[in-house]
Amino acid sequence: MLLSVVYSEPVNNVMLSFLEDSFPGGFFALTIRSPVVYGQLTEIQCPPLPAPYKLITASHIPGVNQLDAFPVPVLASEKVSYRGEPVALLSGPDRVQLEYYAQQCQVLVSEEPVPPQQSLAHRQYTLRAEDGSTETGQQSAQVVQGLYRTGIQEHWYAEPHGAIAEFFPQIESLTIDTASQWPAHVKRSVAQVLALPQERIAVTSRRLGVHLDGKLWYPSLIACHAALCALSTDKPVKLMLTREEDFRYSPKRNAAEINLCSEVESTTGSLLKTEGKARVDLGYCPGFVDEIIDQTCLGIEGLYRFPALNLEATAYQSAKPPQGPCAGFGLSQGFFAIERHVSRIADMVGQDPAQWRKDHLLPLPDSLPLGTQAHEQPVAKLLDKAAAMSDYYRKWATYELLRESRWQEGWDKKNMVRGIGIAAAYQGTGLLHERTGQTVTIALKTDSSLHIKLGAVDYAGTALWKHLAAEILSLDPALVSISTGEDSGPLCGVAAIAALIIQACTDIQKRRLIEPLPITSTVTQEARSGLTEEGKNTAFASVSYGVAVVEVEIDTITYTPLIRSIALSIEGGRILSEKQVHSMLKIYSIHALGWASREYLQYIDGTIPDELLYRYAIAAPGDFPPIQIQFLKNDDAPPKDIGNLPFSTIPAAYAQAVSQAMDHPFDSIPLTAQDIWEAALIKTKTKAEL
Repeated sequence: MLLSVVYSEPVNNVMLSFLEDSFPGGFFALTIRSPVVYGQLTEIQCPPLPAPYKLITASHIPGVNQLDAFPVPVLASEKVSYRGEPVALLSGPDRVQLEYYAQQCQVLVSEEPVPPQQSLAHRQYTLRAEDGSTETGQQSAQVVQGLYRTGIQEHWYAEPHGAIAEFFPQIESLTIDTASQWPAHVKRSVAQVLALPQERIAVTSRRLGVHLDGKLWYPSLIACHAALCALSTDKPVKLMLTREEDFRYSPKRNAAEINLCSEVESTTGSLLKTEGKARVDLGYCPGFVDEIIDQTCLGIEGLYRFPALNLEATAYQSAKPPQGPCAGFGLSQGFFAIERHVSRIADMVGQDPAQWRKDHLLPLPDSLPLGTQAHEQPVAKLLDKAAAMSDYYRKWATYELLRESRWQEGWDKKNMVRGIGIAAAYQGTGLLHERTGQTVTIALKTDSSLHIKLGAVDYAGTALWKHLAAEILSLDPALVSISTGEDSGPLCGVAAIAALIIQACTDIQKRRLIEPLPITSTVTQEARSGLTEEGKNTAFASVSYGVAVVEVEIDTITYTPLIRSIALSIEGGRILSEKQVHSMLKIYSIHALGWASREYLQYIDGTIPDELLYRYAIAAPGDFPPIQIQFLKNDDAPPKDIGNLPFSTIPAAYAQAVSQAMDHPFDSIPLTAQDIWEAALIKTKTKAEL
């Protein structure tokens, strides 16, 4: 029986892809997908299937054909809305034979024109000066305008999405193994689709690896597919996407276009009036729409004083696979736009971009646009700390002089040119629209071992949480174990869990003096409200801050950007383990740099072309630049989430560094050698015309 196999291994220590050898009597499942972008689904033709092979369509779903809380169809029924949308499932005992039958299947669709893009959510925020005015009318004002684009990004987790499901007809219960950041959503979705009570479904979350928020809601869809097959066949079923299938159809970091136009004082560069418009492409029927658009808006509002800001943002649906969170929920896209924008303002008035930022930070005491009070403003200190690590101030001044001299000597006469950029951002702990808080149960047993039960276990969090609990209760970390199984909200960072562990362990510490062992303490995080009509919010329990400096060198023969160094300064509250956090931030910095410089993807006619799929380049170990990380000590504050700060700072700093090196503004990522070469052609032509 599958249960004896699945649970014989320690929870989270085995990935699904390695369970195949110990899968006796189990079936496999494959997904049949739409071959076209849009149209009416008329028929699914399949050759006669010998028993026990089965084809499962939407008509076989006993419950609701939709995931819990999100309008995502489990299987397309009457129409298809993007190329690759699941329309049927094929299950059987032999994988090779199953693939043969799948190749014989034909999905017949009456193609129709792709409908116009549909708005999913719209936001309009207005920040005004204290006198309520949004008009400046200053004669000394200059206008700075930019269209800032961020591309999609693949999460590139350790293994593709997959699930193992087994149905027990005698007791009408189901077990599911999958790698999910939100097992409670898996349970609710499967219960809704199969029309079963939630208490009859058990979900185990396997090891997530470095997921970059790529395993939030999509594992629920894969689990529903596996569960449907298990219910139909009365056999244990394993459904594992191929790497190519996962790459083409799973959610990616959503693309965004943000247009900012500012009137600024011509000598100081002070912001006077800013108009902003943002468009966020979320594909078909995505999840977390409100979260993504609201966090994008917060990122655009940034860390600086806006006497007058009008911001309009739209999230829209398109004929692409669902797009979704990737290392954050849109905050990084918004910060890329505002950080590039203020760097362009500083360039226009001839100021050091770091000094401009220090001169125009939000005043104290004040609050960030989301309503979280900023009683202390560490960004100025972080700017200086990152600058000191990277020798930023000297290098920026030197590269500025070289940039000016290149126009006199001929900019293309040098084989190598250099630039340096800086960017700042914040990250909130938790989500703006919490549906369900996290729950932690901790048990101190009679043998002095400690067991922590969570909803899901994060790659970066496991060692930190063990270390924290052992420190509070004066235990050997080897005595601390962690498992999953609690019904909790989505796991989107380690800080919220750390706060609950502190609370539960403190409770146990008090009780152990008067109560016999074992002692158990369960703590649940309170759900918080979303954005108000005024754009205010207190959902982020705490806010961390970060600054990145990136230095680049451009070969003017090949136009290949060489990243010479990255420096990060972070204020993240109490740092539980500098060694673990250093390792995590370096990994995330490489992913952030990949998004900014090399991971080029786009959908053409609703699909990712083969040439882009096979040329998709993530950084190899030899490509890693030197990365320095320093923390602004703040042990009196609780632990804060900091993992997304590299994604909100490094891309804008990289684009600014290349812009300085080439004396040309770059406002889109990924920014590649091709983009630099095209800018060089423009500069060569301009130089010839002078």
